[in-house]
Amino acid sequence: MGVPLNELKGATGEVLVGFKKQGVNTSDRLLGKSSTPQDRDALASAVGVDSTLLLSLVKRADIARLKGIGRVYSDMLEESGAATISELAQCSPTALHATLRRINAKRRLTNRPPSLDQVTDFIDQAKALPSLIRY
Repeated sequence: MGVPLNELKGATGEVLVGFKKQGVNTSDRLLGKSSTPQDRDALASAVGVDSTLLLSLVKRADIARLKGIGRVYSDMLEESGAATISELAQCSPTALHATLRRINAKRRLTNRPPSLDQVTDFIDQAKALPSLIRY
């Protein structure tokens, strides 16, 4: 099912129109059409976007597969260095929780940063999901 692409940071109106023309309207469809570098190059060309921007959107679509992750937590995870399911699966819950709290203290992104239990759940979910992005 996935999330609508307009919920992904960086998905501008122009990009969304290009995706729609390619039949890509959810994060799951984006992941399905852009798992390999060749797929991403072809989609970037068809949509008329830079391949770097497309990869950023693909990484955000990847993290959107997790339950409980909205735009703010996604931004925090990206800033922490856990921008994909594979990267998140390798994290220590305590270390990532501390990092997310530091990021939020500095940037004040939310009044409710994820708890240690939530971070542990995100990591557990990531470990259970297959990796869909190939480099």
